Amino acid sequence: MDAGFRPVFFEELDILGLSDYWNYSMTDRPLLWARGRKYFYKGKEVMKANGGNIFSSPQVVVKESGIEIVPDDNEKDISGIVYKTIDLIASTIEKHKNEYDAVVVSFSGGKDSTVVLDLVSRAIPPDEFIVVFNDTTMELSTTYEAVEQAKKRYPNLSFYTTKSKMNAVEAWRLYGPPNRFNRWCHVEYKSKLTVELVKDVVGNAGRVLVVTGTRRFESSSRLRYSVLDELKGRENQTNFNAMLDWTAEDVWQYILQRGLFINKAYRYGMRRVGCALCPFLSDWDAFVLGHVFYKEIKPFLEILVEYAVAKGIKDVRDFIAGGKWRSKVLKP
Repeated sequence: MDAGFRPVFFEELDILGLSDYWNYSMTDRPLLWARGRKYFYKGKEVMKANGGNIFSSPQVVVKESGIEIVPDDNEKDISGIVYKTIDLIASTIEKHKNEYDAVVVSFSGGKDSTVVLDLVSRAIPPDEFIVVFNDTTMELSTTYEAVEQAKKRYPNLSFYTTKSKMNAVEAWRLYGPPNRFNRWCHVEYKSKLTVELVKDVVGNAGRVLVVTGTRRFESSSRLRYSVLDELKGRENQTNFNAMLDWTAEDVWQYILQRGLFINKAYRYGMRRVGCALCPFLSDWDAFVLGHVFYKEIKPFLEILVEYAVAKGIKDVRDFIAGGKWRSKVLKP
């Protein structure tokens, strides 16, 4: 349901086979812009992609061939929402910082957390917050690269990494694959570990104000989110959702205009970058994972196959490719 356009890079065009129809260079800049499954060049729709899943490629419908594609930054003025957000971050943290033992920027290596990290670094001094990356051991290799890029860009910030003693493959076998009704992975690999880390860092109870890049337009469930969210069952953590009213297009405009690093998974066409195999994946993101990051998601696919066979599911391929595992509670 996210609004606006996203940039399309040459890597995505390559895996869709568009080099057979268009001429374009291997540049770092965007070549096209897409909204949903429709692709636009210089404001004109030139291609549409239909279908596709973790095992199969989408059908590409080219509306205009033989185009000489040149970079298209499609730059727009977003200064209003940028300075409004910087002011919000500065005023909110100043007002509430004494209520918390630490202010934490939650950094996942994705586009939204990349932007919120940059915004916070512009809004308050570096010694007033820490940056935490939760290593679930389900991260894509490009995410670890993004973490290192962040450390280089902000050498004056304090970066910390949390990591569970149990790796994700072991956890999937112990608890069962996570699904949309039981996101045990989020609590076990992120929230709890962040609070424990802060306790070690500041040496007390660890009441935490976590600055996130959460946006309303990411899903219908997030439309109800507030700027400050007290989390049920986690009285020691408050989420400060500083970017609630940003669209995906705002985020991309900010990244491109500020020259921020980009998790390479987005360059292949991923809409959202998170755990390697997440129950909230779209079919499109599953297609990219299956065709670009297959070796990285293979251990989790093998577990899904084992569960499907153990449960007597006849069409294992459909169970996985059709995304049915995402909504099914698979007990250990």
